[in-house]
Amino acid sequence: QENTEKIRQKAQEQGFNERQVYHNEAGFDWSQLLQNTQSLSLLASKKIIELHISNGKPGTKGADALQQLAKNPSPDNLIIINLPKLDSKTKNSKWFKALDNSGQHIAIWPLKPQQLPNWINQRLQQAGLTADREALELLCSRVEGNLLAAVQEIAKIKFLADDNTVDTQLVMQAVSAPGV
Repeated sequence: QENTEKIRQKAQEQGFNERQVYHNEAGFDWSQLLQNTQSLSLLASKKIIELHISNGKPGTKGADALQQLAKNPSPDNLIIINLPKLDSKTKNSKWFKALDNSGQHIAIWPLKPQQLPNWINQRLQQAGLTADREALELLCSRVEGNLLAAVQEIAKIKFLADDNTVDTQLVMQAVSAPGV
């Protein structure tokens, strides 16, 4: 999400002022997506088109549409396609190869549980906070691997921290226990 937001911000700086978001769900109309990528907006000359394919499988119609998008990219459109981690079969599909050849592919892997403490510690440091080991472990257990929740809790902790130091008492005060 954060990386997509950074891409959006850069695109907006370059004049991409309109944003359309699509989710590939049951009954999704691929022709509407294609039509919207080929038509100019009355309000803005450049637009960001985001497509979320949560299962990583666009289906036959979607695969055809994505190949068509890759063949005829418009400089007035920035198309961002968010996919889960793909298996090798999907990476070798015609639609994925067509997209990969016509644009940029950025793979961002989910954190493994053992990486969470380091990630949270980096976020605390970015917020100007330091935490002792016990406070860091408690924060990790309370957010249960939910990175969005971790970001929100760090913002709360920053607000509550008097001297930018995080201890277990502050984490217990600021962050709800799992399941509460």
